[in-house]
This record gives sequence, C-alpha cells and structure tokens, in this order.
Amino acid sequence: MPQFIKVATTDELADQPAGRRLVADCTRLITAGRSNGTIPPGPPPRALALGYLGAIEGLTIQLAGRAPFDVQLAERVVVGVLGLPAAPASTRSS
Repeated sequence: MPQFIKVATTDELADQPAGRRLVADCTRLITAGRSNGTIPPGPPPRALALGYLGAIEGLTIQLAGRAPFDVQLAERVVVGVLGLPAAPASTRSS
C-alpha cells in the first residue's frame, strides 16, 4: 500500500503569519551574510531561504530522535544549501 507524505508548499509556508516571519528572517539573514561575505553568491535570497527551510524541515521530520545522525546531517544540509565550505574534520560534531 503506498504511503503519502503531506509536504508544505511554498504558498502554505508563506500564507501563515509565523511562516512569513520565518521566511523573512531567513531572507534577511542570508542577505546580510552575502553583504559581509560569509555566504557566497547564488540563488536569490528568498529562494535560498525557502530551500533552506524546506531541507531542514524534511530532514528533521525524517530523522527525529536519531542522534547523532540528525545533527550531523542537519549540519551537512545547511552547509550545502548555503554554499558554505565544510568545517574541518577536527571541529565537526561526532
């Protein structure tokens, strides 16, 4: 029997007051990071914010309570989506 997962769409996230604020805050932080050079150029800040939030939401739903993999993979998702360099192996969480 197939199982279906309800995934929030961009419109659903942007239509909720808390979602609008979260997207706006992430967009603002991405813009600031680009301005000071800590986040490299890439997709428009709002698109990046939506991708970031969607990736984190999906990962946390699927890996809830599966420590330490939840934290390790969340770090990889954030680094990858934002286009940041990977942390040196000596500073990564184990």
